[in-house]
Amino acid sequence: MMRLMSHVYRTGDSIPLHSEILWRVETGLVQMVTVDNGQPITLAIMGVGEVFGAALTEVSPCHVICLTDVKLEIIPACLCRYLLIAESLL
Repeated sequence: MMRLMSHVYRTGDSIPLHSEILWRVETGLVQMVTVDNGQPITLAIMGVGEVFGAALTEVSPCHVICLTDVKLEIIPACLCRYLLIAESLL
């Protein structure tokens, strides 16, 4: 089984969103927010086991902020595409 890389962020850190990366929360909580008329709007609060990334939202702008210290697993988008194709063949 492939071992995925993890990264630790601290409370208040902003998580970079890239089109080729998804993140899975291993520990902690993150908040996905957007801004409308200068006001922040919470889109989601995500915890252990939840997956997020630029490829999974159509909202712009979109920012993810750590509500606690978090450990995130990095999932390459190409791996997700591979898994979706493999699943469709079953």
